[in-house]
Amino acid sequence: MAFNPDELHKIKSYSRDQHVSVIYEYIVGNKSQEKVSALTGIEEWTVSSIIRAYNFNQNKTGSFRSGTDRGKYRGTERELVSKFVNLHYPGNVEARTTFADFIAKHKKQVAKPPAAPPRQTYVQRPVQQSPVQRSKPPVPKPAPAPRPVVYQPTASELYNKAIGLWNARNHNRDMVDGFRQAAELGHEDAPYYLAVYYRDRGHYGAENLQAAQGWFAKALDRGCRQAKLEYGDFYYELALNAKALKLYNTVVPSYEKAAKAGHSGAQNNLGVLYANGEGVTRNDQLAVYWFDLAAKNGNRFGMSNLAYRWMNGSGVQQNDVQALYWFEKAAGLGDEDAKKQCADIAFKLGRRLGKSTDEQDRKQAFDYCQKALLYGNQEALFYLAHSYANGLGVNQSYRQAAEYYEKAAQRGSAAAQNNLAVLYANGHGVTQDHGQALYWYEQAANNGSKVAMRNMGYCYKEGRGCPKNAYGAVHWFEKAAELGDEEARSQCAEGAYWIAEQFYKSRDVQEKGKAFEYFAKALKHGHDKSLLNLAVCCEYGHGVEQSYAKAIEYYQQALSKGIDKAYEWLADAYYQYGKEYDEEESYDEAIAMFEKAAEMDHEDAMIALAQCYFEGKGVNMDDHAAAEWYVKAAEVWSARTSAEEHYMEAAEKCFNHYEIERGLAWYERAADLGAGKAMVALGNYYFGEEDYNDDPEYETAIEWYLRALEQGDDDGEYHLYRCYIKLGEQAWENRNIEQAIAMYKEARKYGYGDSTKESLHRCYCHLARAAVDAEDYRLAAEHYEQAEEHDRLGEEEDAYIEKIGDHFYDSEDYYGAWNWYKKSGNLARQTGRAQNAIGLSYIRKNGKQPDFVQAFYWCKQAAEQGFSPAQYNVGGFYLNGDGVQRDFTNAVYWYEQAAKNRHKNSLHNLAFLYMSGMGVPQDLDQAEELLTAAYLQGFDNRTYRFTCKPLSPLRSLLARTASVKPSPLESMRTLYALKYPNEDGQRLLKFADFLVKERQCFELIYEIGLSYETGYSPLLGVRVESDMAKAFVYYKEAVDKAGDVRAIGKLGHCYRHGKGIGQSDERAIEAYKRGETLKDPESLNALGECYFTGQGVGQDYSKTFEYCSYAAEQGHAEAQYNVGFCYENGYGVERNERAALEWYVKSAEQGFALAEQQVAVCYELGIGVEPSPEKAREWLAKAGAKSSNASL
Repeated sequence: MAFNPDELHKIKSYSRDQHVSVIYEYIVGNKSQEKVSALTGIEEWTVSSIIRAYNFNQNKTGSFRSGTDRGKYRGTERELVSKFVNLHYPGNVEARTTFADFIAKHKKQVAKPPAAPPRQTYVQRPVQQSPVQRSKPPVPKPAPAPRPVVYQPTASELYNKAIGLWNARNHNRDMVDGFRQAAELGHEDAPYYLAVYYRDRGHYGAENLQAAQGWFAKALDRGCRQAKLEYGDFYYELALNAKALKLYNTVVPSYEKAAKAGHSGAQNNLGVLYANGEGVTRNDQLAVYWFDLAAKNGNRFGMSNLAYRWMNGSGVQQNDVQALYWFEKAAGLGDEDAKKQCADIAFKLGRRLGKSTDEQDRKQAFDYCQKALLYGNQEALFYLAHSYANGLGVNQSYRQAAEYYEKAAQRGSAAAQNNLAVLYANGHGVTQDHGQALYWYEQAANNGSKVAMRNMGYCYKEGRGCPKNAYGAVHWFEKAAELGDEEARSQCAEGAYWIAEQFYKSRDVQEKGKAFEYFAKALKHGHDKSLLNLAVCCEYGHGVEQSYAKAIEYYQQALSKGIDKAYEWLADAYYQYGKEYDEEESYDEAIAMFEKAAEMDHEDAMIALAQCYFEGKGVNMDDHAAAEWYVKAAEVWSARTSAEEHYMEAAEKCFNHYEIERGLAWYERAADLGAGKAMVALGNYYFGEEDYNDDPEYETAIEWYLRALEQGDDDGEYHLYRCYIKLGEQAWENRNIEQAIAMYKEARKYGYGDSTKESLHRCYCHLARAAVDAEDYRLAAEHYEQAEEHDRLGEEEDAYIEKIGDHFYDSEDYYGAWNWYKKSGNLARQTGRAQNAIGLSYIRKNGKQPDFVQAFYWCKQAAEQGFSPAQYNVGGFYLNGDGVQRDFTNAVYWYEQAAKNRHKNSLHNLAFLYMSGMGVPQDLDQAEELLTAAYLQGFDNRTYRFTCKPLSPLRSLLARTASVKPSPLESMRTLYALKYPNEDGQRLLKFADFLVKERQCFELIYEIGLSYETGYSPLLGVRVESDMAKAFVYYKEAVDKAGDVRAIGKLGHCYRHGKGIGQSDERAIEAYKRGETLKDPESLNALGECYFTGQGVGQDYSKTFEYCSYAAEQGHAEAQYNVGFCYENGYGVERNERAALEWYVKSAEQGFALAEQQVAVCYELGIGVEPSPEKAREWLAKAGAKSSNASL
């Protein structure tokens, strides 16, 4: 056995001393390999390898093991063996030297003995006589021995010895030399064995295959019987070895020779080469030819391959019958795949013939289905059952049908489950049992059978197998209708309308709201009367957000279908809609409707027409015409409002829109009709009330107030008093003190207390306020002291008094500040105010750096005095962590203390904490109550408007998740919208970052990164300035901290395109691979694109198709487009335009712009579909102005 170089590393793992021990014991000690292994402790396989490495043969054919030379090297020194090993250590020299040659050379160098005769394999040696030992006289030297006669063996002897080694499986050099010498001497069989020897070693190199062919040709030339018998097998095996080395110039001719000799394996393999184009030009016809020969020669692989050709129509015209024939042949020989194909094709043939109306075809269909079932196709159960139930190709038998249906049903066939239920319902082939029927209907329905869904609906409607249940009936009818069942659609419409009516009759608001859902279902499935009901729901907000626009749409549809009351209600809806949204187009139709109603003395219509003329909606603005319609409306016998009241309302609208002159005219019309309120309104205008008149005319105002007083207006005296006070103030402002006193005396006539005392008090207070506004606090203090001589200072002066106190504080007169603070209330409260003012001064004073620690100290002192604003401030310090460690619990405590005194800001912030669950258990009811209280205390109107909207989603979330708190993200968006309704997205992101760091809301990290990447986050609902560097940081944190799969693909994109970080293909691929293990579609698609372009990986279109397919199957729109692109252009997959179009459509249905454009191109050019310019334009219109950067 030759030495295998692959063993070299194993042999060299042992030391040279161990090598010496092995060689010494084997050659010098003349021991077997087993004994050498036992002595040296080296495994026998390694002993054998070492011996062969030094050119010794383990078959013991060397002369030192052949008998005559046994023990020849006994006595050789170990050092000499060591020298041999060191010289010929494996890998040191290429040429092999025998130990005998080494010893001979050594002896020549040392003792230089006479040369030994050459070693021959077959030598006849004469018997030599031992010399007689004599002591005396000296023995003369013997004469030299005669030269031996060399015997030359015959070809047969050489062959016989070689064949002995062959049969003993000692395929060594002696055997090969023996066969070669015999062949050279003309032996006819020796070349055959040499050919087989080299053929079996063909995997070592092409030279062995060439030698095998040469020797086999000689064997054939010499008439070798064995070569002729094994001609096919020889070339078949030769081809297999050549194919392993991809030597197709040897493979193809060898297979052809074997195939032509009738070798079925070669015929099949040659067919495979032609089918795949390996080593030959692809030729489907030749492939079929050789598969056919192999199959007819009994080769099961040839049978199976031929069957696939018939099945796919490759090289032959497609024929399932022929395919089934050959698959059955292969299956009979144990081919498991062929059995599966038999099952599928037989079932396919059965289904195809089963559609025929010819009875013979139906019989064949039944036979094929039986055959399919025999081979394991369980789908055939249903078609066998269907055949028995309907007598198709077999005698009708409900019992047999029931048996097959039940078997198919138990295997999950929805159609079988439904049909089995029908048999139970009708008692065909089984005992009638509605309960069993309902059970199987439900199984089928759950498996997607629309017929079963409809039947379930009837069961619930009619109470078959279950109690009657209108909701259940509608549920199942609707599911069937959604799958296209028209009968179920009609039933669903009727049932849904009936349920909706029951809900709408309820007085419970929530139940009434459910009516919309069922009216909508009824309309969806064809119940036109529901249009009117849906319109009413939209108009009044029952079960849906109130919307006149939606109501008008429904009313219009109802009117077009002639539904009663639609005309009148549509007119009213237009009126309401126009009034709210000011849409001229709606008013045009509304006017026409209102005019018809006005002809029948409809008061509201007349008022509406007056308002149209008043506002110029649908007509030219005409106050005269509006006034006429108002008068007509007031003259109706059932009128609810007088003309002057309409005039007053019109005047107020004008003033609200700052149409002052027009408004005055409407007030004068009302005044002319004797409306005292109109006179007061005119007086108020000239008085300068509500900022409508920047230049008050108090004398004119007095005239209108006097007229109102004559009409019995209760507030006339008060209004006159105000005018005289204003005139007095004007006199005061003009430094005309006497005139001021005179006006105050006139004011006194109208009964408002001691006018002198009060007016002077007010006058001084006014002067004091002016002084405060002028920052002359000393003068202000004097005026307030003068005012106190006439009356105590009222609460309305507190703000000004506090500023005076602040002035004394700024002047470091803390005692003076305390005296002024306490003027507005009791000592304890004002002490708190003073302390609070001191505390706030550390934040606000002189633009210096705020000192929150001192501010917190003084405000807390004030808070402990019970001063509500200070308690509010302390709560804020704890909430924001200003001057003290952030503590939500303490924030809640101090807000609650201030809230007890109805402090509006504290009520609001406490509501914020109750909504967020920070420092207190989350309680939305308490939050809403607090917000309402804040509003009632005068908190900004905007906040109260937000109470319903933000709380509604939180309430809905709590209702869905029972006791589970809403996610931090939902809470964050809701609470932040409430607290900062007009803030920008940057502040919201900071708040999100706070939730991540403080409350471990790691799910927000990805959303923050997305916001910075795109400039907008749909989930957070904010817009910010794009910043890819920040986006990268947050994406990386989302992966590292939260393990967010969504961020892995984004991180890869950053590395791949160098966005926010240095470009790195290696890191991008690393990220995408990580996403691949988590089946992230974004990462899978990106990997596919990288393999397409060769970015970071070797270009490989097959992997492009593989990765994009994985992502596309998960619904990734861009990946679906890429798969379509691969199919269209044949990248990594066989070109298939129809499949390309299917994937383009899937992507386009998700709104992917490139896919929409490509679908349009396919329909325009007829790629994968018949050309259709209409559909092309339709898809192009959908694409619109969209754009996408994604494509392969």
